[in-house]
Amino acid sequence: MRFRRCLFRSPNPIHSTATLRISLIAVAILVAFFLGTHSGYSSTVLVVTRAENVIPDKRSLLDSRLDLDNVKTRHLYNTDTSSLPSKLVKVNGLGYTYKGSTSLGITDATRSSYSISYPYDGVIPHGIVFTIHIVARDSSGRHRTTGGDLWSVQMRSATTERTATVGKTIDHSNGTYTTYMYSGWRGNSTLHVTLLYPAEAVSLLKRKLFHSSGNSIYRGIYQKDNKTEKMICSIQYGGTWHDKCEYFYPNVMYGARLLCDKPVSFPCSALKNILRGQPPTGDSKLNGLFQRKLTNQVVTQGPPSITVIGHPFAWRPIKVPECDPNIPQGLSDGYWYEGVWNSFVCHSTISSTSGFLRCLHNTSMYFLGDNHLQQRALTLLNLLNVTQNNTINGFKTLQNVSFQESGYNISLFYKPHPFTGETKSTDMFQASSSYEAELMNSLSNNASKSVLLVGPSYHLQYWQVDAYREYLEHLREATVQFLKRIPFGKIVLMSPPFFTDDYKMQGIYQHMDNVQREVFEGSGVYFMDVYDLEQAASWGKLKDVTPEVLKEEMHLFLSLVC
Repeated sequence: MRFRRCLFRSPNPIHSTATLRISLIAVAILVAFFLGTHSGYSSTVLVVTRAENVIPDKRSLLDSRLDLDNVKTRHLYNTDTSSLPSKLVKVNGLGYTYKGSTSLGITDATRSSYSISYPYDGVIPHGIVFTIHIVARDSSGRHRTTGGDLWSVQMRSATTERTATVGKTIDHSNGTYTTYMYSGWRGNSTLHVTLLYPAEAVSLLKRKLFHSSGNSIYRGIYQKDNKTEKMICSIQYGGTWHDKCEYFYPNVMYGARLLCDKPVSFPCSALKNILRGQPPTGDSKLNGLFQRKLTNQVVTQGPPSITVIGHPFAWRPIKVPECDPNIPQGLSDGYWYEGVWNSFVCHSTISSTSGFLRCLHNTSMYFLGDNHLQQRALTLLNLLNVTQNNTINGFKTLQNVSFQESGYNISLFYKPHPFTGETKSTDMFQASSSYEAELMNSLSNNASKSVLLVGPSYHLQYWQVDAYREYLEHLREATVQFLKRIPFGKIVLMSPPFFTDDYKMQGIYQHMDNVQREVFEGSGVYFMDVYDLEQAASWGKLKDVTPEVLKEEMHLFLSLVC
């Protein structure tokens, strides 16, 4: 008590403020010295860790994500003229120029670098969010002045199998990037900073595909009297056309039209199926930017590994909030530990199969999309101990299932949208297909416990952005009306995936995700973001979604609806 009076009270009021400031500094030095001596950390590391990087609970993790808009616009380099290199020459009031001519190439992963911005000596405390700073450079080593590159930053355990996480990367639009990473486990881990695509490849891909009409992306199958014709089809938004078979659907696809070359022997009404197509090929500039030497390249100039250790002042259990439609994106979606996904998105109070069955009693579930949603529906049945062995043309399929499990009445329906035909199948007609908005509008008011999982991404990635946005806006309107009409209904919107058989699609999928969130914000849907969950699971040479990934995705789905 005497020590406190000595520090915080001054007999002379004039000197009280100065005395208080000096006293606080003295206390800080003493505490920092004591902690640093007894923990093995420098005082600077401890002070910064406690003040800036410790995330005491999940809500703080989420709230801090809301401040990232300020980070996105903050330049990381000082633009004060006193710091400019001496080789620059001032040009009157215009600005500056170099003494000689210059060149600037696309980002080269072999010349780019990264560093850990956290006060770092090879060691990171357990249970914090730390940052990785990326500097993009071209092949000559020159610092890039704009952003737009697509990066992947992954941390993998060096000692524990199937343990990894990925970071959220913020583009500062000046050639620098900041990735936020959560240290979810202890021990040695390796860092993997990968340039997925340089900015020019992402930009060109968007212009050629996402912002262009008339891409040849589907094949129309026309059949009559045992005769078949295959015609090229495409989605057209606006513009003009001549002598085409034209297809549309009110309140779903109206401004956008499906146009097919007119078959020789059949009327337009003889269209039986739409097969998934491919993006335009033969563009030398597009193909050149997506050469393997320019994409999916690992950055080696940076610390290859870190050590995460426990510290009593740094780690606290993460409090994950309960699920609701209004949870913003956090700095981390979670991490894999020994093949189990630890989600930071939200959690359910239910953890057992019997608990989920009770939650889903008298519930009708609809999985709307393509065979990826069908795959997840089958996974959900396995989680609920329901076995299905139906096959069509060698593919395990599911149309609709009603089952009783210990007295619980649960129905599960899989409905493909019309653009889900597989390229190897010519007889899988889409007579049973349905647009997502159409099915929502068809559900009766007494369908009080209806849960819909919607994936409006697969097979729509080649659509022009205006056509895709129209598709989503009609779907949003159907969603809002559905939730008004059926108060206990729930709609879960599944994000675009990470795993894809077309490596060019990563940039498109991220753009699609941005459009989805923009259109559906405030609509009442639950966002089921699987991109980071899948990307973090891409350890080693994993190229496709695995049963354990599907299982964790369906655990997330059950958490959202229960």
